Amino acid sequence: MVSEPLVLVIKLADRLHNMRTVFALKRDKQNAVATETLQVWCSLAERLGMMVLKVRFFSLHHSFLLLLLLLFLVLLPSSSSSSSSLSSLLLLLLLLLLLLLLLHDPAVVAVKS
Repeated sequence: MVSEPLVLVIKLADRLHNMRTVFALKRDKQNAVATETLQVWCSLAERLGMMVLKVRFFSLHHSFLLLLLLLFLVLLPSSSSSSSSLSSLLLLLLLLLLLLLLLHDPAVVAVKS
């Protein structure tokens, strides 16, 4: 294991920065970073008692997944009017959820003010 605890804190801070900027990467790399964050870094933050950091990783991971779902729905061709109205409603709900997740991010709030 790591002999210096500060190394873990620096790695966790680096991963938080990586998750906040994951949208700049290629899609396959985005998926790899988001999955690794959820599987490895969330559990590490929880074990170290850093629940706020764990929640941040978790919400950033889910906002990434929501964005991928939104892209899929936008690019999906609609065949009928009923499915079009349903997908429009779903798209609107997902956009609102993504907006709520991103507005909850302290980095986004700091940039706005």
